[in-house]
Amino acid sequence: MSWVFAGAAATGTSHALQQTPCQDAYHVEAFPLLAGGKLLMAFVADGAGSAASSDAGATLAVRAAAEYTLEEALLDDALFDAEFARALVAHVRSALVALARERGQPLREFACTFLGLIAQPGQTLVFQIGDGAIVLGDEQSLALALVPMSGEYANMTYFLSDEDAPERLVVAEFGAVSRIALFSDGLQRLALNAADQSPHLPFFAPFFKTLAAASAAQQDQIDEALARFLSSPAVNERTDDDKTLVLALRAA
Repeated sequence: MSWVFAGAAATGTSHALQQTPCQDAYHVEAFPLLAGGKLLMAFVADGAGSAASSDAGATLAVRAAAEYTLEEALLDDALFDAEFARALVAHVRSALVALARERGQPLREFACTFLGLIAQPGQTLVFQIGDGAIVLGDEQSLALALVPMSGEYANMTYFLSDEDAPERLVVAEFGAVSRIALFSDGLQRLALNAADQSPHLPFFAPFFKTLAAASAAQQDQIDEALARFLSSPAVNERTDDDKTLVLALRAA
């Protein structure tokens, strides 16, 4: 079994008007495991709009998470469970602390939310701090893996930089899935039904149909098409925030 995947991030119109950079970042990659099969890892981080260096924080968060996962996968006793998720988040948060110290800025200026997914034969691990969402499923159905976190007040959420981030982390394990989507909160109003926060199936169907028909040689083209979609008027009419979408489909 192998994975076909795509990912893109786009600057929100409000950030474009303010001439601020896209504060979202993502990483998606599949690689062979020593024990056989392939591991898919996907991470999305959404920098806080009120934090001066949250774009750097988000970029570092997904890079540190990917590096940590690659190192763990090389271990003979590699185990991707809740303990792994907690250790990864602690590692990423330490990287943010080091960056803040290096730049002489408060840690809060690197605030970002964080979504993580590890999928390997027979198992899917998801973990999350803050808003944004992870959707899992198969050809017949899709479901929200974890409830997006919101803070005490409207438009509030939680960040990796928070003192209590390790306690806020939520983790869940599932069996094998064939369809995966991770997205930042800029897309929540398009991708989730307002009434019950369930995945809006017409939003996802065209993406997974495209992935199912794609060849490995078309990877770059799919990423580019996804980026164009995220910057399109149809999307910008619904949200002025940065938006990131990562999609993966397990191929036979």
